[in-house]
Amino acid sequence: MLLMRQGPRSESTETAESCAKTTSTSDSTLASPVSADDAARTSIPAPTTSVVPEIAANPAGLRVRSAEGLALKFVEVEDEPGRWRDGALVDGTCQLDATRLPCGVRGPGHVACVARRLEDEVVLEADALLVLEGLDLRDCVVAIEPFPWLAHLDTSYAQALRESFARVQVHGFTSADRWAIAVSGDGLGESFGYGQKLEVHIEDHNYRLIQVEFQATHGARGSWTVP
Repeated sequence: MLLMRQGPRSESTETAESCAKTTSTSDSTLASPVSADDAARTSIPAPTTSVVPEIAANPAGLRVRSAEGLALKFVEVEDEPGRWRDGALVDGTCQLDATRLPCGVRGPGHVACVARRLEDEVVLEADALLVLEGLDLRDCVVAIEPFPWLAHLDTSYAQALRESFARVQVHGFTSADRWAIAVSGDGLGESFGYGQKLEVHIEDHNYRLIQVEFQATHGARGSWTVP
């Protein structure tokens, strides 16, 4: 970044005043005479112009998305073998320095893959995947929630469960007719005892409550058409 400042002027106060006295007023296009105060300011030296190396305001971004169309809020980046750190996704982009590439990238409920270039888009595949489908499903249900009882418990244990669960799965509507959840095949987290049985509750506008169970093992795929 180049910082430009006006340098010192060599003319003295007397010279500036002399120029002011000899300035013609007959030509309206000429500059106005320089006042004594303005002339005095010309003798104050300005700071030396400096050059500051240009530094990018933000590191480059890596584009990441779910192959299932699920909305990822964050991913994990492998800085060193076995060492992962969180990276927020903003508009599908994770801020990442190109010098860290290649590196592993994974999302909640998605299998890790290797990112090699910033120019590439990383598409993450779900580990265990459950899909619920139905015509106009979004409009036909009040809610579809995994372990809905978690939201109604106000205890430190329930909070630990929610935080643990948020790191191993991601769910939501991917279209008006399709709802999906991607889950880690390693289990539902330490707070769940690394169990793999997932419960999803569906509540529709007819006050029906439907419970779906899914064994979320590595690579498992399940689907059900909601009547």
